[in-house]
Amino acid sequence: MKMKFLVVLAALITLSLAASIRDEPSFCHGLDCPKYTVTRKIDDYEERQYEPSKWVGTTITSDSYSQATEEGFKKLFDYIEGANKDGIKIPMASPVAVKIVPLPQGQSNYTVLFFVPFAYQSNTSIPTDPTLSIASLPALTAYVGQFGGYMSDKVEQEETTKLKNAMTKYGVQFVQQYSFAAGYDPPFRVIGRHNEVWLIGA
Repeated sequence: MKMKFLVVLAALITLSLAASIRDEPSFCHGLDCPKYTVTRKIDDYEERQYEPSKWVGTTITSDSYSQATEEGFKKLFDYIEGANKDGIKIPMASPVAVKIVPLPQGQSNYTVLFFVPFAYQSNTSIPTDPTLSIASLPALTAYVGQFGGYMSDKVEQEETTKLKNAMTKYGVQFVQQYSFAAGYDPPFRVIGRHNEVWLIGA
């Protein structure tokens, strides 16, 4: 009887830990993050099913990922600091995601996005900056490559290409017109940084 109890207890602990990992990954560092379930994992990528979510974003046309991200971040940080119709401070969430849509002549449209914390998802304050808007993403399938260090133009391009090559190798269909990059850490965090690139299932 005691052995059976221990087996059941171990199973419950395992399920609890799994739910915890699914709902709040360690790389979110206690901040609100989009909810997802891992449905498949292969060496080169992770397949995730994301729940619907709301973000605040701004689009910047540039030939530099780093420049566009820095410019967009400043605008979005002002928004959560009170540059919104309600004049409220909104907690930082994670990640800062960037939708990348390549354009001719080497430029791209970079849509820099802040995830809206759960307490504000159903009643998101409108930005006062007209270049910012609220974006609602539907439930979606994402193929995710994960890596450490600092994101840069070169790293983003290399990691996205690496993920696309993996998708092609495994015969996975994905949206070709754009990709996402996501960062989960502030600049001052040097060790244990976590970054991702996403391709969306077609």
